[in-house]
Amino acid sequence: MAYPSAHEPSFEALSAAGHKPHLIAKPEALDEVWLRTHADFKGIVDGRRSLMVFRGDGPTLVPLDDLTPAEIARLYPRNEL
Repeated sequence: MAYPSAHEPSFEALSAAGHKPHLIAKPEALDEVWLRTHADFKGIVDGRRSLMVFRGDGPTLVPLDDLTPAEIARLYPRNEL
């Protein structure tokens, strides 16, 4: 399976860190991430589910649909990767 070139660095970084991402359907993964994220780190913004994640220099509020594959893999339960 070929991944879009924008996501290749994310998968390379996970591999370099010793993680082998388990690829599942994105909607299923996003639902699991949402359910398992503490209420202090999630909310509804402009009608979209959003999470607080660390990007660049600090925490950023990101719509759930805009999470990168690396962020999904990091937030998805470790024992299921």
